[in-house]
Amino acid sequence: GESTMKSASVTTFTGDIAYRSENKATIDPPMAGRASDTTVIEAKWVGSCPAGMQPGDVLLPDGQKVNMRAMKGGAK
Repeated sequence: GESTMKSASVTTFTGDIAYRSENKATIDPPMAGRASDTTVIEAKWVGSCPAGMQPGDVLLPDGQKVNMRAMKGGAK
C-alpha cells in the first residue's frame, strides 16, 4: 500500500566541537505497524583521528568502517 512520511529535523550545534540532531517522522497510514519514529544523533569532537581513520569515518556496530563524506560525494 501507499504511505506518506512527513518529517521534521532540528540540529543544534555547540560551537565547532559538537552537534545534536533530532528527526521526528510520522507515517500515514502506519507502515509495518509504525505510525511514528524518532532518531537522535549526538556527536562531538574527541581528538585527532586514530591510526587508520580519517575525517568522516564512522565505525558501525559490526566493525565495518564507512566514510560519511564519501557517501555524500564530498570526499577530497
